[in-house]
Amino acid sequence: MREFSVIVASSLIVIFLSVFFIHYTLDRFYTMNEICAVQTGASCTENGMFMMLLFTFMMVMAFIAVIETTIYYIFKEVEMKILMEIRKKGSEDKNVTDLEKRRKDLEKAKSDARKKYFQRKMEESTYNEIRMRYEKELMEVDMKLKDLKSNAKGSG
Repeated sequence: MREFSVIVASSLIVIFLSVFFIHYTLDRFYTMNEICAVQTGASCTENGMFMMLLFTFMMVMAFIAVIETTIYYIFKEVEMKILMEIRKKGSEDKNVTDLEKRRKDLEKAKSDARKKYFQRKMEESTYNEIRMRYEKELMEVDMKLKDLKSNAKGSG
């Protein structure tokens, strides 16, 4: 936003200078025309008019360049905001899918441990430790998923 303020300020300065120099050029043109008329007895508008038009053209081109730059920075700032929003949304979606995959993996590991216990390939104390650890991790994953989904709904 700071760049935009600088661009607007420079645009106003260019407008002011354009108006000032056009006024100055017109004043010089009329003064030169009066001097020429006094010296030669005729009007000398060609040289003064050409100089005034050339200078006016230069000021208009400078003004157009400043306006073009202002518009460019406005669009660039809007584009950056849109890209940041897209990246933020994409990273949230990736986190959600990663957490859902982790949740499925934990549930499968918990189920596999349960099968081993019922097949008597694992002791009860070992099974209980593994089950508690997986349930704790599942609770943490569920809380993170809930937070991410509520944040996505709140910002979307």
